[in-house]
Amino acid sequence: RKALPAPDIDLMREHEFTEPKNEMEKIIAEIWKDVLNIEKVSVYDNFFELGGNSLLTVRLASQIEKAVGKDFPIANMFEYSTIEQMSKSLSKDKKASFSPLVRIQAKGEKTPFFCVHPVGGTVFCYTELASSLGTDKPFYALQSSGMNKGEKLFTTIEDMAAYYIKALYTVGKEGPYNIGGWSMGGLIALEMAQQLQETGQATDLLVLIDSYTPAVILEKEPVQKPDQKSNELFMMLQDLEGILGKTIPLDPEKLKGRDKDEQLEYALKSTLEIGVMPPGMDFKQMMRLYKIYKANLEAIRYYKPHHYSGRTVLFSSTEKKQLKIKDATQGWKEFISPHNLDIRQIPGNHYTMLQESNVSVLAEEMNRIL
Repeated sequence: RKALPAPDIDLMREHEFTEPKNEMEKIIAEIWKDVLNIEKVSVYDNFFELGGNSLLTVRLASQIEKAVGKDFPIANMFEYSTIEQMSKSLSKDKKASFSPLVRIQAKGEKTPFFCVHPVGGTVFCYTELASSLGTDKPFYALQSSGMNKGEKLFTTIEDMAAYYIKALYTVGKEGPYNIGGWSMGGLIALEMAQQLQETGQATDLLVLIDSYTPAVILEKEPVQKPDQKSNELFMMLQDLEGILGKTIPLDPEKLKGRDKDEQLEYALKSTLEIGVMPPGMDFKQMMRLYKIYKANLEAIRYYKPHHYSGRTVLFSSTEKKQLKIKDATQGWKEFISPHNLDIRQIPGNHYTMLQESNVSVLAEEMNRIL
């Protein structure tokens, strides 16, 4: 997998092994060893190059909070991805500030691209895409509010879009903007484009990365059986299977006769026990992820898109056997005029199109239009 370089490390120092020099670095190094399940780390190692991902970062932030008594916003991992950088950040006296805006790739003179989170809430799914797009244009992601302790959890697409637009303005108050998102992120990006349009701000390009209209998404929800009272839970587990490439087997017999809360506890604890999640993930962390997923799914259910007249590109995954979708526009023909909608096929399924060799195809196509 491609990984993002640590932003402020000299090239010569990248290849040196340097032991932690102070108490803060030593504490963080021990946490890294535990979270990443490795024996030694250099203060200049990059968390993502060592195998870090979104789930491991949730665990990392939780352990740092317990060890040093300070919040470490998950989004900060992109800016402070080495032990040295993380230590300097945590050693400052100022209180951590939380923003949905994540600077994944801040270099470049061209118009920035803003990419909104999927239903899971994190934006680590975009690391390979940002790297593949190159360094001539900044790549900013918008992470779901609620990922960090104390943040407000939004339950409507409209409120999310308004909140993210305020964050977007901290980079530049004047458009035109290039915005988009994968899966649910495309829905929020559409609403952002419409709200920007209403205030006189231009969106040059809206990018939908395998996004579907709410009607299509809800059509492919798992069928609710009498003993399955929480579709949100089972949709989340299906998404985890797709992202992780692993099956999460649950015993249907153990779901029978349980109320919604008991089903939830059984399913989440079983997911931890069968080893599909990173070692050390606890029930509290799983519950936080579930609450974000549930709030985001609720927002999708109640969102009613309006007709959009701006330039739009839909990158559609080629593998859709499990979805049985015949509409090539994935429901968007109802809201976007054909002459404004450009559809391009990307190899892979809904999840793998952002991974490995497939993401390079997506990046090449995006670079042509950005």
